[in-house]
Amino acid sequence: MSAIRKSVTDKYARCHPCIPAKRLKTNLQGAYDAFIECLNSHIFPRTFVESVRTIGHEGAFRASPSLTQVAIIIDRVTYMGACELLRPPTQVSLKQLINSISIEGATALEDERRCVIGAILERQVESLGANLWKPDVQTVVMGLLSDCISMYDPVKRPIRRAGVMLKVLELTYYGGAADEDLRLSESAEEIDGLLNQEVCSLVALKIPRLTT
Repeated sequence: MSAIRKSVTDKYARCHPCIPAKRLKTNLQGAYDAFIECLNSHIFPRTFVESVRTIGHEGAFRASPSLTQVAIIIDRVTYMGACELLRPPTQVSLKQLINSISIEGATALEDERRCVIGAILERQVESLGANLWKPDVQTVVMGLLSDCISMYDPVKRPIRRAGVMLKVLELTYYGGAADEDLRLSESAEEIDGLLNQEVCSLVALKIPRLTT
């Protein structure tokens, strides 16, 4: 990790030869903190929560210019944390904003915050897609996916949880983990259970209960 960190610092030093490496790192940290504060102060409309639940996070972030800008900031802060500042998954993850995210007109704040953070985490995962060839980025993405799964309750959000778990399966296969077969089997079993649960719920809505 120290060799990679030195490589990143050297790269910036070559791009900005007149700026000392220490100052470059300070500038990066300052920009990173500013982006985090920007996300922290943004007030998400409740329509964003509704959009995430109906059309998914991709469409939700395209719903308005301000939300599109939020998505761009998420991409930037994620890349900075994972590829420039080389932070561990727990520090790259924006799950850290769970207790401070503001939602206009929230009626069930805790549940709606989990929905917003889940969407943000999925955006973070996507933003690092082009860098998955880097082992350190794979580690970060696996951490982000783990946090995302924790945001989606298996009873309330089975489909979203199953979707994220499919990404875990893909990354596990892609990364070739030592316990790959076991993890794939366990994840596949849970995904199957989540999908069956959703099918049963839909069937129950369409078939009226029999009364005696």
